[in-house]
Amino acid sequence: PCTLLLTRRCCFIMLNSRLLVQRGYGKLFDETFSSASVGYKKPQEEFYEYVIARIPFEKKDVLYWDDDPKHIEVAEKLGMPSNLYTTVDDFRATVK
Repeated sequence: PCTLLLTRRCCFIMLNSRLLVQRGYGKLFDETFSSASVGYKKPQEEFYEYVIARIPFEKKDVLYWDDDPKHIEVAEKLGMPSNLYTTVDDFRATVK
């Protein structure tokens, strides 16, 4: 399996410096995609198309989670199975 992190620019800067690097969480992800590095932001279709073109498996095999219904809508439109969560408990329940 391959684990990806898709995030917004502001979140990526914080994640990159605090969590991904200093705390070692970056080892949990095979690849990270941020709007800062991609040049598009969620929910632009181009953002998801950029990611889909660079992952080593088919988009139908992606398990995508987000807390914004607009992002879910676009990801599903492009063929990525998607799950909406609004709390950490929602996310945990879906992952199990």
